[in-house]
Amino acid sequence: MNDAQAVAALTVSDVLHHGSSLDRALATRMTSLPPMRHALLRELTRGTMRWHPYLLAILKQLLSRPIAQQDPCVVSLLMVASYQLDHSKLPHYAIVQQAVEACLPLGRSWAKPLINGVLRSRLRRKDSLLKALCWHERDALPRWLGQRLRKEWPKQYADIVTAAQQRPPMMLRVNALRGERSAYMAQLSDAGIPCHPCAISPCGIVLEEVRPPPELPGFGDGLVSVQDESAQLAAPLLATRSGERVLDACAAPGGKSGHLLELAPQMAELTMLDINEERLQLVHGGLERLGLPATGTALRYLVADAAHPEDWWDKTPYDRILLDVPCSGTGVMRRRPDIKHLRRPDDIPRFAELQLRLLSALWPCLRPDGELLYVSCSLFGEENFSVVQHFLSQEPSAQTAELPANWGQVSGSGRAITPTPSGGDGFFFALLRRTH
Repeated sequence: MNDAQAVAALTVSDVLHHGSSLDRALATRMTSLPPMRHALLRELTRGTMRWHPYLLAILKQLLSRPIAQQDPCVVSLLMVASYQLDHSKLPHYAIVQQAVEACLPLGRSWAKPLINGVLRSRLRRKDSLLKALCWHERDALPRWLGQRLRKEWPKQYADIVTAAQQRPPMMLRVNALRGERSAYMAQLSDAGIPCHPCAISPCGIVLEEVRPPPELPGFGDGLVSVQDESAQLAAPLLATRSGERVLDACAAPGGKSGHLLELAPQMAELTMLDINEERLQLVHGGLERLGLPATGTALRYLVADAAHPEDWWDKTPYDRILLDVPCSGTGVMRRRPDIKHLRRPDDIPRFAELQLRLLSALWPCLRPDGELLYVSCSLFGEENFSVVQHFLSQEPSAQTAELPANWGQVSGSGRAITPTPSGGDGFFFALLRRTH
């Protein structure tokens, strides 16, 4: 199949109707298109999922039968085409015609009149359709998610919503072992790639237009990594010193592991743990590209469950632990737009339970006077400061350590940063010290 719109409809349907993640669906469906069409497929599918609650609410007004009674693939095709009508520079008539023609490779020739009629009606009735939407539909959020974000972040809500509706900025982390930010920005300028420095991260750069990483100067030689600015804050906060033994729990895909090694090349050992072997291989490949470790640091890759140290820990305590917990991912919705569809309200307490379990399980692996950095990319206090407070209340050897930062806002025993259209993603950080 060589029709990007048709493949996009199948990919979106995998997410909406079969519970797949967008990344997994893309990896499967992308093989049916030539490489030159991959960027278009990613744009169509990610954009459609980013605006899914809005697109679906519009579509419900245009269809004579409830969505549940419609063909899932046809619904997905209508949403992909609707996203294009709103965000593509192609002429509207061309988008409608492509959608009609996409019915054939999808085996839905019968739907051609329906596709044509619905899309043309959407163009004619645009203003009235928009007026009929609820606030959360206009914000392209499920009601429960919009309500919760409004309650927890009333002042930041508008920025969070705007960021979640936009393509994420491409941000780079300069390898501190290979050069300075200013020197690499000069290389980008010489290559005709416009950029500016990140506002918070001292090694971060924002590209003013997305580029494939292999096209960046020195990328293959490890001069830079692609990493969001907020994620770049974790390794400096852990402040690893020479000779220390460090654990990066839940390490994949490896951005923070690489940053730890760049900032502390004289650490004694870095253990990178992940429950997923395939994802842990990404960590290995990323460190090889960066030329890490640059010195004699011992690297250990462990495929194991961080919640069960009895299966993998050698009983030698760690000086530092980075715990980047599995979470709802609500702080990175613009990068993982399927979160808007896949997450449910009852997922949040389940994540919080897992996060507390991980924190409690790893604490005995930390030496007295050692420090653990708790990190999440959730925007919900239930997964962030509430987990930390619960842990502190039940663990007498744990106390909070001060975070040397002036960005974001104080959030319980930690610090939170919320997404902005031009800034980093949403993250929470809390530094804990073991007293005995």
